[in-house]
Amino acid sequence: LHNLSIRSRLALGFSGQILLIMAILLVTRLSIVTVQHSAQEAAEQSIPLSMLAGKMRYHIVQVQQFITDAALTLNDESLKTARQHADQFQQGIHLFRQQAQKEQNTALLNELTTIEKDFRQYQQQGETMAKTYQTQGREAGNIMMEPFDAAAEKLANHFDPFLTRYEQQAKNSANTIVDTTTDLLNIGLVLGITALLVSILGAWLTAKRITN
Repeated sequence: LHNLSIRSRLALGFSGQILLIMAILLVTRLSIVTVQHSAQEAAEQSIPLSMLAGKMRYHIVQVQQFITDAALTLNDESLKTARQHADQFQQGIHLFRQQAQKEQNTALLNELTTIEKDFRQYQQQGETMAKTYQTQGREAGNIMMEPFDAAAEKLANHFDPFLTRYEQQAKNSANTIVDTTTDLLNIGLVLGITALLVSILGAWLTAKRITN
């Protein structure tokens, strides 16, 4: 560097700064694209599907609650409410199935078929139990409680991992956005400091050349 002219030193200094600025812009662009992709996936898929799965879990619980109420109080209105929640659950199955068909996800389609089958059995066992309580009395109804509990457990064994998976996908999307944003800030800070140091070095070398 000692033998370089002032013009060469200035050119070298500015070239270094320009390269660093270009690097900052490139890294920023790539990070923004990653954040945009993650945010779009979270907004259009991960979060809505996680919320939908959560609502379906809520409807499962409500079906059990109102069927039990119908059995104990002999109230047909509770049974009607249970069926309304069952319809809402089936709507969730329909929406997930549309997503699976869109993605051509055979594994998810098979999983949905299993869950839907388990739910229908769960609902049928529950209604049978409630009707038995209403028509044959408590002793006969208590006997039907065991098949209903077994159907509920079978449904939970298939649905709970399904729900957990979509909840985790939503968390992963959010974490990706946070991590990428943090990396962008850190990289920008490092490159910014480097550019500043290169500018100071270039100015110092130029000033030293002029004074000499």
